[in-house]
Amino acid sequence: MKIKKIINTLVLCVASSSAISAWAESSVWKVTKGDKFFYIGGTVHLLSSSDLPLPKEFSTAYNNSDEIIFETDTEVANSLSSQQKLIAAMTLPGEQTLRTQLSPKAYQALNTFFSERNLPIASFEKFKPWGVSLLVSVLEYQRLGLQAEFGVETVISGLAQQDNKPQQELESFDEQLSFFKSMEAINNNQVIEYTLSDLEQLPEFITDMRQNWRSGNLEQFLENASIKEMKTKFPKMYNTLILNRNNRWISQLDELNNDNKVEFVLVGSLHLPGEDGVLNKLQKKGYKVEQLNN
Repeated sequence: MKIKKIINTLVLCVASSSAISAWAESSVWKVTKGDKFFYIGGTVHLLSSSDLPLPKEFSTAYNNSDEIIFETDTEVANSLSSQQKLIAAMTLPGEQTLRTQLSPKAYQALNTFFSERNLPIASFEKFKPWGVSLLVSVLEYQRLGLQAEFGVETVISGLAQQDNKPQQELESFDEQLSFFKSMEAINNNQVIEYTLSDLEQLPEFITDMRQNWRSGNLEQFLENASIKEMKTKFPKMYNTLILNRNNRWISQLDELNNDNKVEFVLVGSLHLPGEDGVLNKLQKKGYKVEQLNN
């Protein structure tokens, strides 16, 4: 098993998960105030080759923009130092092992999951439960045919590098790492229970996710059972990974209206819809939000 490759994918996938039910045309919006505007697009971090090329509204926004803004610096996220930081944060100290962190029931459930996929649980023994949760989620997406190389961020970043188009980020990698580490505050057994339950529904969720993303029905993401469970059973996780970050981003996005450039902002699709979403928050600040036609 190529743990290093999984780690490389994982650093791109921090969650990387309604008020916009009338918007059902694409996953890119034009955000306007006065005579200035920028674009914002909802991304899926892992896709398959069959999802390419991206919907044409992404090309429209890309071609009309002067600068691309991602959640984090994709080049830094892919660096060896970032991978080492993530591995260090996920690794248990001293003589502790995954078995010592979990109840016999949770450990056996996880062992059964690995056995069904012909993976030795021993390869994960030195990782913290939240780290194992993230790793197995990426593994399962990959098993179902989705890869980071086909994800929206990777595709758009590659274009920007090719065209020498400036790239910026909303958060540093260290900030994103702190979001991962916040999961340590959640009961270890609950983290594994939630993850295994979530993965049981993953094939159906992936189908719905890809359809809703292409059509712009992002509010449907909020109807997913796993997302509802995260909000109700793990509110600290939801607030840390979604709500608090949305609130911080709004002030940064507001600054985009202070220059003469057109930016194309790309964030995970779960950050955009609903009452807590970035689109609703932008509207409340007086922006006109229009969905691009696909």
